[in-house]
Amino acid sequence: MVELALLLLAACSAGSDSGSKGDSDASTGSTCISEGDDVCDGIDNDCDGVVDEDGATLFYRDEDGDGFGASSVSVLSCEESLPGYVTDFTDCSDVDGTIYPEAPEFCDGRDHDCDGEVYEDGSEDIEPWYSDEDGDGYGSIRHIVEACVGPEGYSASSADCDDDDPYISPRAVEICDDEDVDEDCDGLVDEFDDWAAGGDPYYIDRDGDRYGDAATLPEWLCERPDDYVVNNDDCDDFEASISPSGIESCNTLDDDCDAIVDEDVCPLESVPVPDDSGVLPPDTDDSGTGASGGSDSGSGSSGSGSAGAAPPRAFWSRWW
Repeated sequence: MVELALLLLAACSAGSDSGSKGDSDASTGSTCISEGDDVCDGIDNDCDGVVDEDGATLFYRDEDGDGFGASSVSVLSCEESLPGYVTDFTDCSDVDGTIYPEAPEFCDGRDHDCDGEVYEDGSEDIEPWYSDEDGDGYGSIRHIVEACVGPEGYSASSADCDDDDPYISPRAVEICDDEDVDEDCDGLVDEFDDWAAGGDPYYIDRDGDRYGDAATLPEWLCERPDDYVVNNDDCDDFEASISPSGIESCNTLDDDCDAIVDEDVCPLESVPVPDDSGVLPPDTDDSGTGASGGSDSGSGSSGSGSAGAAPPRAFWSRWW
């Protein structure tokens, strides 16, 4: 009996050893070796129910093509590479190609380099900020920092020409003052700056009749120069006798600048009327108001014109 038991025990041991070397893998239909190492051969070499897990590579889907994948989608493959997949799964946003580990950072509130921080000092589009000592909204180059977001007490503009005076900045109004201060920081002071507060428009008075030239634009000045006046009512600024205070005379000129020539000053009998061709009648009474006698060559005189010539048309506008 003892001998039979020993034989049965030896048989069971032999059957057990043969199974450990050649068990059938139900999942693949192939024989597995429970003590073997798994390799990429399509066989579950170590009989753990998974094929090629040790020899294959785990790939991750790279949706945005930036070279970094997300851990949410993965594939195990024996291939060296897979289109659309990578071996890195550290992309923090796989739908934006500008976001991946060590990507350039920008001041747009997004974490481009996947380090959990935004508005970083090393951002590509970081800007300089200038200290605004007087709080008028404009800084100077006295102190400069670089940041995505301006620190308190700093401005994006360095255009303040006096950062100790809040009333002096590019937004201030230029004022006529004795100190010649450039309040609006444009490099011009007082009357050299258009429309300085406290100034007035002045017009040039070339003929000195106290009336400015109506044909010229005014100059904005803090003080009136000697040859300038505050009005532009002179219709002829090159003749002192012609102005709104001038006296109208019978001379074909608008002496009083009322846009009417010789009104109520020329006697009717002294006014010759030209014929249809514009020729004056003869001066038969030596009054000087008609064409003088003489030859047709114009040797006679009717004032300052040639014989038979009519005065300027403005002369007749009163009577026609």
